[in-house]
Amino acid sequence: MTVAYERFGRLTADTELELEFARPSRTTDVAISRAFLGRYDTSDVRPQPLRVRTLADAIVFTFAAAPAGRATFFLQPDAVGSSSGTVTVSGGMPVKIKQLVYP
Repeated sequence: MTVAYERFGRLTADTELELEFARPSRTTDVAISRAFLGRYDTSDVRPQPLRVRTLADAIVFTFAAAPAGRATFFLQPDAVGSSSGTVTVSGGMPVKIKQLVYP
């Protein structure tokens, strides 16, 4: 899995979290830790997930099988400061992410 995001963000601007994963033959679950996602409002997710579930430590987005194997999250920071957490795709190892948000 490849994760692309801006290391530095602005409180007043959306930031994108782009994921690229192996072309799935069936649905794919993407888990984003609450430690990270809890500091953002999600303004959009493309493609739209089939379902979203909340776990104690993560929010899991389930995507339909697609030839592209990509998902983009459009996030609006809630606060200034550092945010860190993990992104995990079905059966994969967690990828650490960290972003510093400026005013």
